[in-house]
Amino acid sequence: MLAQDGKISAAVEKFKQALAIDSRFKLNNLEVYAQGLAALAFLDKGVELAEKGKIDTALTKFQAAQELKTDLKIDAYQWNTLCQSGIVYGQAVQVIAACEKAVALKPNNWEYLHNRGIANALLGKMACAIDDLQQAANLLFFKMDEEENYQLVQGWVDTLQAGNNPFTKEVLEKLR
Repeated sequence: MLAQDGKISAAVEKFKQALAIDSRFKLNNLEVYAQGLAALAFLDKGVELAEKGKIDTALTKFQAAQELKTDLKIDAYQWNTLCQSGIVYGQAVQVIAACEKAVALKPNNWEYLHNRGIANALLGKMACAIDDLQQAANLLFFKMDEEENYQLVQGWVDTLQAGNNPFTKEVLEKLR
């Protein structure tokens, strides 16, 4: 719990106490281990905060996790959760980098492309939005159980191509 709360020094001391009690308990670098636990806890908290719409605080937790463990692997799902949450809570500017990272890790995931496309539309990058959403629609086209999502995403592409932005406040609220 101490490491997960970011109390690295206290966690290291507890690990040392455990070593004194039971010599079978071995860790080569207690501080690195404690930092790793804290980083994972910060990341989990960041995802949780993002889902609640607390984007600035979530971004701070993601950053803290990366600072504690520079080789931390944040997966596409976690980046996409931050991306999607930022979009639906009106903070596309703050999360576009997360959207980019999600797509970079999973370039053939229609949801990640879809979310980056929406973020791009909200940022006024219509050509990028159309490209992302068309790729998402193309991926959905071949999925038997995704006809409704295909129609929705393709409709957004058509609307954007006609020069209109379909991502109103009401649409974003429905996406929550």
